[in-house]
Amino acid sequence: MSEVKAYRVAEDYDGHALIVFAKHRATAQSDGANELNREFTEVKCHRATEYDQYVEKGYVPVSILLNDGWWQYCLCGEQVNKDSFDYGASIVDEDVYCSQDCLEKKTKQRSKR
Repeated sequence: MSEVKAYRVAEDYDGHALIVFAKHRATAQSDGANELNREFTEVKCHRATEYDQYVEKGYVPVSILLNDGWWQYCLCGEQVNKDSFDYGASIVDEDVYCSQDCLEKKTKQRSKR
């Protein structure tokens, strides 16, 4: 029986990618395409053995992805990469913020609820 493995699913149009955990490459490609709002044939899917250790967790911590050269979006739409932390970016509960201002805005939004 196959075990769950990590796959990197990426599309070239916008440069978006994600890690998908699945037993089979085709399943990972299909799930990743759906998540990226693309057709199956519009994404590439490759094994990402370096992330197999996160299968049980169900996700790769954002700090690991950023350290590995990935980028994430802040709630304001700004791209955050590992260098952004030299300029005030932060991670709170797996959410990425480009600045203290964005973090404070999100905190205010949560408190209004």
